[in-house]
Order: sequence, then C-alpha cells, then structure tokens
Amino acid sequence: MPITLIASLCPAPIVPATAIYLEDAYDETAAPPTSYAQLSGDSNNPTSAKLNSNAAAYDQNTRYGSGGFAVGTGLVVSAGSGLTVSVSVGQAIIDGIVDFKAAQVVAVSPSITRGYVYLKQDGTFQVVNNSLTPPAANCVFLGSFVSNGSGVTSVDSSGVISFKGGNLWRETADVDAPDDSPGANWSGFTKTLKGRWFWDGAKYWPLSEQYGRLSISIAGGAGDSTLTAQQARNRTLELTGAITGNRNVIVPATDSTEFVVFNNTTGAFTVTVKTPSGTGIVVATAKTAILRCDGTNVLRVTADNP
Repeated sequence: MPITLIASLCPAPIVPATAIYLEDAYDETAAPPTSYAQLSGDSNNPTSAKLNSNAAAYDQNTRYGSGGFAVGTGLVVSAGSGLTVSVSVGQAIIDGIVDFKAAQVVAVSPSITRGYVYLKQDGTFQVVNNSLTPPAANCVFLGSFVSNGSGVTSVDSSGVISFKGGNLWRETADVDAPDDSPGANWSGFTKTLKGRWFWDGAKYWPLSEQYGRLSISIAGGAGDSTLTAQQARNRTLELTGAITGNRNVIVPATDSTEFVVFNNTTGAFTVTVKTPSGTGIVVATAKTAILRCDGTNVLRVTADNP
C-alpha cells in the first residue's frame, strides 16, 4: 500500500489505557485480556477449548513481542468493490491475538476526504471519517482511504504500526524526522523518506548514519541552494562553482546531523550553511569546517581549516 502521509496526518500510536493484573483474571473478577474468558465448569471435557485458545494466544503474543497494540502480520487494506475496502488475512495484537483466516470486507461512506480503518479487540471493524481521533475501544489502525460518490479512489498505510522483531515500527512520508510527538507512553521506530528514527517518549533520535561524499555546484548570484533530503544524507559536502554573490546552502533542520563542508567555490563572496529558518555558519573559501545541526540551526564544531 502507498505511503503518502506525514506523521501529523496519521492517527497517533495507540497505547493500553490501563494495566493488566493476572490476579483479576484468574479469580474471575475480570475477564483476561485475550479473546475468551475462562469460566468454572465451562467445558464437557477436562480441557476447555477456550483455555486452549488462550494458550495459543499467549504463544503468539510471545512471538510478536507481547503486550502492545499493533499488527502482527497481514491485515493489509485495499480498495474493494464499490464503497468497500478489503482487509487481508492476518493477525493483530490487542493485548491478545485477533486474527482472520479469510479476507474481510468493510463498508465505507461515499465522498470521504480521508477515512481511517480500525480493528477492535472484539474482532469488529470501525471506520472513522475525516478525524484522527480513534475509537474509544482498544484497537489498532490498519490504514486509510479516500472515496468518491461510488467507490474508493485510494488507500494508504502511512502510520500503521506493526511488530517487527518484537519492536513497534511504522512508516510515514515525512521528508525528514516525523513531525508529530507521540507522547511519553509510547516508544517505537518510524521509517521516513530521510531515514529511520526512534521515539523515546520525549524526542526523535536519528538511527540512519550519514555516509558518502557529495560534490555539488552552487554557482550563481546571491541566493539559495537547497539540498534534498537524500543529498543531505552525505556527511561530506564539497561546494563548487563560480559565485557572483553571497550564497546560502540550505540543509534540513535535522537534530544530530553533522557535515564536513569544503568550500571549493570561486568568487569573493560568502557561503553560509544554514537551515531554512536559521542564521547558519559561514565557511570561508578554500576552507573546510565540521558543522552540526541541533534541529533548529547549524552550529560550528571546528574552526575553518586549510
């Protein structure tokens, strides 16, 4: 499914609202978090089928990482016939396992700017139209869609959280770091167009190391040369070309990125490396300096060197 939405246009990660206590489950004062409650005298044979189901759910929970709300496998949303979306076979972890061995069809409304499809803990689906607020029930987000008067015109999986190797992962279309703040009760990984990021409950940390060397001409009169996210992944930047006015080299405002900048331009004018809204650092002609970004501005790490 396509990834076209930035993080702030996706539903926020859903976290369990309350703690689970095993004592409540085994003394029958509350149902266990998995799909079936185990009740006294519930079976005509020594081992209840519901007990077996819970055991299987625990096994699957352990396999996927245990305890979070996320897709385990499958459950991909696609455009269905007319005003429907199809959800593929798969499993989700919503305390216990909720799974489908056959594809499911979910009805949607016409002319929706953006609809969000959720799977709830009781195994039913709920569609929320034109709002990022999730259902009140424990649930996982499966994907979004756009519809016209007669059918679904597009689907998108931006922001869907899945278990991978026991960790929570999602993907968005942010050019740089995700532009949201998931909150203190969630931690997980996000893949963006720039790289991979870890949210620790307070901030995003870049995981993708910068690498490579880029030689790029910034020739011209006074003005800006803006690096793409892909170009800014190079740690070493050689700036070339004949400049006839002061030039700004604009880099993304990404926290903890670092650059080795070699000003190899010609012309008696300045070259300033800066973020879109920052003041930046001037690197003298024929000099090299190490610079870093703090998420707001470009700062100097070393003096200009020959």
